[in-house]
Amino acid sequence: MSSPAQALVSNPGEEALRDAGERHSVQWAFETGTVSAASNLIEELQRTTAAAVLAAQSAYFTAVSQQLAGPDSPDLYTAMVNAASGFAALGNADTDSFPTLYHAGGANSLYQYNVSTAWKKATAIAHHLDPDDPKVWCPVGSPVYQIWADEVGNSGAPIDKNMLISTSTVNEAGGWGWWSPADRLALGSSASRQDADHDYFKVCQIVSLAPDWYQWGLVGFNYQTQDAAELKRPEPYDGANPLWVQRPANHPARTGGGAREMLLGTEVTIANVGPISAWIPTEAMVQALLRAHQVNDYADNLLLAWKNAQTESEKRVAFWQTTVVEECRASRRLADAAFNRQAAGETAGTDTVGADTVGGGNDE
Repeated sequence: MSSPAQALVSNPGEEALRDAGERHSVQWAFETGTVSAASNLIEELQRTTAAAVLAAQSAYFTAVSQQLAGPDSPDLYTAMVNAASGFAALGNADTDSFPTLYHAGGANSLYQYNVSTAWKKATAIAHHLDPDDPKVWCPVGSPVYQIWADEVGNSGAPIDKNMLISTSTVNEAGGWGWWSPADRLALGSSASRQDADHDYFKVCQIVSLAPDWYQWGLVGFNYQTQDAAELKRPEPYDGANPLWVQRPANHPARTGGGAREMLLGTEVTIANVGPISAWIPTEAMVQALLRAHQVNDYADNLLLAWKNAQTESEKRVAFWQTTVVEECRASRRLADAAFNRQAAGETAGTDTVGADTVGGGNDE
């Protein structure tokens, strides 16, 4: 089964963009046997085998009911996602050991929480800006942020740790962030922000990130675990988003892009990680991402990703969004087939369910 994502087409030509944007058929917009994101999540909860997840289901659906009756009046899926945040990391321990784990995080988050105030103020002074005005250097999108994004986004080198707070956290103890041993994530910093338009999307494909989740770009961390990391298998409460693909219990957890994935409960600081990569798209692409539709809206109807996409950047973002969703759909169909074989009393087979569908590399 093929998917547009398998070819890593991150820079489609104008004809490809126009063709994708003009596919208005129901067959293209919806996967065969369409189910909503909400019904997907319910099915995932029904077929989990983790004891703690099963034991929490009554409390979870009570929390969903409370969400629905609350003042915000969310739709069903939003209520389910909001309720799931209180039931994180209930999966079984992942007992495999990995020498290196990789994590992709938001560039904006790194700037806000890991770049030192001293560096931000010094940069403001160096560019004849007022260091005493926090609006100049504090917010994401501020003048100093833009200077920082250009500096790290065009360097082709790891982010200079001298600008970072060494004791600041990348992964909090008990925070259960998403990490992967897939060495396909061992990508160096983009040589330029133009190159990052490709690299950013490649990372989104590997670990099944909706481009609209990380509108300011991505940074990459690697953590040498010394085989002492506290790891858990993700379960439906953790993966309460339209791109998460549930696997049979005898298969390792993997992203829709085929990368092995797990939750990390060990504290990781800037001092603990290796060279940090920067994949920050061009400003035109960032602005298109900021205007883009959100995956909870377009995952069930891909045509919504293309709604109001007029500029080349907007069309490219829509192409990225739909490609990631299509790949996750293909991977989910393979995983569903394995579950169906189990239900029929057949073996689910070896771990071939969606593994290594993007690129190559070692995910073990």
